[in-house]
This record gives sequence, structure tokens and C-alpha cells, in this order.
Amino acid sequence: MTLELGIAYSLEERAFLVANPKAHVSGDAPADLRGLDSIRYESYAELGDGLTALLAKEFPQAPAVDPNAYLMDVQAKAVDLLASSDGLTMTATARALNVAVPIAQAAIRRLVGMRLEMRGATRGARYFVRSIRPGA
Repeated sequence: MTLELGIAYSLEERAFLVANPKAHVSGDAPADLRGLDSIRYESYAELGDGLTALLAKEFPQAPAVDPNAYLMDVQAKAVDLLASSDGLTMTATARALNVAVPIAQAAIRRLVGMRLEMRGATRGARYFVRSIRPGA
């Protein structure tokens, strides 16, 4: 156990002691480990509850993201990107935005004809910010 604890400390990772007091002669963890954050259990049900609580505390769930708000954010970023880097393909745009190609497609294709224009065949098409002509 102390080997694993040393490895965790050398990697600057948090460490937790999981201890069954019935398993140690004194009924407690060894004296040099008592100050560690620990989960004490006497049954597997208690261990499961303790681990569940620890994981919920250490790794809280991220709030759910509204898909429409996410796509609108990707659209805004795509328009900004294409304004400064005209003529990118869908794959290059997705890579630059750090999103999957289907996400980029869902966001960008909604804008074609309004804020963006597509030039070229479907495969390998390039996207440009649409120029607004006065009086048009």
C-alpha cells in the first residue's frame, strides 16, 4: 500500500486510503497513514457508498449543454474563422474549430446562403463569408 501511495505522491496525484477497520489488528489504519483522506467501511455496501460519494465530489457532473446554443456558438466561431481565413474546406474548418466534422456541417450548412457561401462541388467545397453588396 505504501508503494502505491508513494507513486501517487510522486505524480502529484491525490491519494485516498480505503480501510476496513476489522482488517487491522488495532482496528484502525497504521499510525503514519491516519491523517490521509480515507473511506472507512465494514461492508461492501458501505465501501460502494463511500466510493460513490468520493467520485461525485471529485468529479462533479458537467451541466448539460443545450445543443442549439452549442451549434449557435460553433456558427459564430465559424463565421469569425472564415472572415479571417476565407476558403476553408469543411474538414479544415472543423479541425480549426476543434469540433467533429458532423458538428461543423450541422452548424455551417445552416448559414450557407445567408451569411456564408459555398464554392465548388459538395466534396472539397470551400466556404466564404458572404459579401453584402449595398442595395442588395
